[in-house]
Amino acid sequence: ESVSLRGRYVCLLSTRATIAHMGLDVTQGSFWCEPSTDGSFGLETTNRGPQSVLLYPGIKIAKGIFSQVRS
Repeated sequence: ESVSLRGRYVCLLSTRATIAHMGLDVTQGSFWCEPSTDGSFGLETTNRGPQSVLLYPGIKIAKGIFSQVRS
């Protein structure tokens, strides 16, 4: 995935609840994007559930929570 944050914004990545209920976790690696981040990163996924989970192109498995940093 690719992310570009300008100025004083940060982003916290989180697994979407519907995916987490199936046992899939997408925040095994870095889940914090700092201000001025401009690049790509991989979502490292782990299935912690008892069943296999099929992923398809375009399925929404993560969400970004954005916040402005103030000093």
